[in-house]
Amino acid sequence: PDGAVAASPGEDVPEVPSRDPKFDAIEADIEAGRWDQALEGYRALLRAKPGDVVAQQGILNVELMRRTDGMDFDAVLALVGATADEQMQIADAEFLLGRYDAAFQRLVNVVRAETGEQRATARERLLAFFDIVGATDPAVVAGRTALSNALF
Repeated sequence: PDGAVAASPGEDVPEVPSRDPKFDAIEADIEAGRWDQALEGYRALLRAKPGDVVAQQGILNVELMRRTDGMDFDAVLALVGATADEQMQIADAEFLLGRYDAAFQRLVNVVRAETGEQRATARERLLAFFDIVGATDPAVVAGRTALSNALF
């Protein structure tokens, strides 16, 4: 199935690359919802290998999972006239549901409307979302433009 070809008896079977064991404990922590331990695992990897893209992405994803752990998506998405914090929760829910454009625009609106810590938090979250999705995604390109316009 899926184009895979079974090897005949006596035929060499290509070796499947083994998983990187340094991620096993982190993945176990994620599966168990141990967000702080998973974050520390990724941070340890970054200390050992600064610039490790997988570890950087892991941190961003675990922070998102920690923020949305136990979230009632229906209740969050139904918020009307929400505060900046609630808007950021809604953006998290939209993002996890694959509604990138909506999440990005919502955070851009928070950046535009707020000052100080709220603005900085929304901006940092938006940049993290951009990193998770990837720079070439059209939603990210549009989101970066909207963020630039909101900041300047």
